[in-house]
Amino acid sequence: APVASGVCVLDNVAVQSGSSAAFYSAAAAPSGTLCDSIKLTRTCTSGTLSGDASYSRSSCSDTAPCTQTSVTVPHGESYTFYSATSVPFGSTCSAVSKVRLCTNGSLSGETTFAYATCAVQPPTASLRSNLASALSALESALQAMLKMLGQ
Repeated sequence: APVASGVCVLDNVAVQSGSSAAFYSAAAAPSGTLCDSIKLTRTCTSGTLSGDASYSRSSCSDTAPCTQTSVTVPHGESYTFYSATSVPFGSTCSAVSKVRLCTNGSLSGETTFAYATCAVQPPTASLRSNLASALSALESALQAMLKMLGQ
């Protein structure tokens, strides 16, 4: 269909003279940014669009997912990552965790929090031995107290 005189047409979008429309400098926003960062509102005046001609795309995508250590996090969602894959017995993984937000292919926060899972290590042999000794001593003390109470 023919376009009316004075109308601006760019990337299959018709903008009436005196009206404005948003155009983008790329079809997709750079990783970690949103389309607003590459958007320019251009006004049509008698068939000529104002502004930088490099803003020539009528649409933009800014919803790329993030991938980190085989985990894919959708744009706009968060995931808990860890700075270590394991922690010593007696510690907790929450001490080495951070929640990271995915924004158009880029995760927020420190890159050292890169692991998708964390586990608490089992107790060492010496710790198990110390615990066994302590439990044995406690058992002996309790038996002695029971004997005293029984008399």
